Amino acid sequence: MQKGSRGLDVINLQKVLNKEGVYPEAIYTGSYGSLTELAVKKFQAKYNIVSEGSPSTTGYGKVGWATLSKLNELYKSE
Repeated sequence: MQKGSRGLDVINLQKVLNKEGVYPEAIYTGSYGSLTELAVKKFQAKYNIVSEGSPSTTGYGKVGWATLSKLNELYKSE
């Protein structure tokens, strides 16, 4: 998932990011916009996944395999 993605998966991502304390806006639109991208960056930095670059170069701000793996580790059973 990345900026521009839409749907139920994005809503679920937004809810998890809120639980993580990196998405205090708690706006569950199902649209991966600037606020969601910023929250993903905060999540990635929090768990030392990546902390610089861009979605296209390092995946910073994008839910790629490393970020998805961490999300699944933390929330798979929910």
